[in-house]
Amino acid sequence: MPSRALHTARSRRFVIAGGAGLIGSATARALAGSAHEALVLDLRPAPGARVADLASEGAWRRELAAFGRPDAILLLAGVVGVARVLADPEAARRGNLAPVEALLGALADTSDADLPRIVYASSSEVYRPSFRPLREDDPVRGEDEQGRFAYAAAKIAGERRLAAARAWPAGRAPVLARFFNVVGPGQDSSQGMVLPTFVEHARARLPLVVHGDGLQVRTLAHVDEAARVLVELLERETLPGGPLNVGGSARATVLELARLVAGEAGGARIELADPRRVVGPAFQEVRWRVPDLARLEALCIEPPRMALEAIVRDVWERHVPVRRPCASHAS
Repeated sequence: MPSRALHTARSRRFVIAGGAGLIGSATARALAGSAHEALVLDLRPAPGARVADLASEGAWRRELAAFGRPDAILLLAGVVGVARVLADPEAARRGNLAPVEALLGALADTSDADLPRIVYASSSEVYRPSFRPLREDDPVRGEDEQGRFAYAAAKIAGERRLAAARAWPAGRAPVLARFFNVVGPGQDSSQGMVLPTFVEHARARLPLVVHGDGLQVRTLAHVDEAARVLVELLERETLPGGPLNVGGSARATVLELARLVAGEAGGARIELADPRRVVGPAFQEVRWRVPDLARLEALCIEPPRMALEAIVRDVWERHVPVRRPCASHAS
């Protein structure tokens, strides 16, 4: 594999939009101490981040004018988590599209020579069901999806708006990073993510609630490794645009995850529950989600490789409770 030094010949300037979240904060940490300069923006106050309304074109114009021309923008801002989407699907749709439209508006009069590359945080939720590893050219959901998949619909709409916004210069088209279950210490269980929910339940000596039969398959990637991938994408002078799977190889059923967390806790009760009874009839299950990472590897970028047991142990050992645990989705 080529050395990363080939892609880091000069210091570069990046904007991390949504930098207070799990992936954004990990990416900012990965850049700390490097030769690169990063402007970290978020709607909410966070250490090292500037507060900015990322759904406002005017706010984007002000921040970019003050910072100067960035080489790349990592667009992570949006509404995440199955629980929040189910609570208000249309608000989630608007919340995920607005930062895309605001950024494109702010860049509308930027010349090709000054255009930053955009790395956009999309999601594996965009894919239609499949029982084989998902490739970037596999069928995706429509922009009119409802309920849980309003989030996926917004991400597809964001991808398409970015791709069609202008005739992008060669090697500068937006990269549409489709993340597969990125997890790590500090992740908020209120978003409905299965691993931090299990950890919070086990630490509180509550049952680990598994929805359905627990045989839903997920592929996990540790957030620090995902951040390393993003830094490598940001550093590249040129890069093919379009969809790009970003995920790991730590595959497990939800029931296996529950058992691993129970093992870290020295024992915990695992309960199976009907998600439609617990969550409501709007819940829709995804049975299998595994990425094909060939395109990422073809870019000479090493995918996340941390083993499942190491991921679970790290989340367990470094977990900081965000709120009182409650039943949540195995997403």
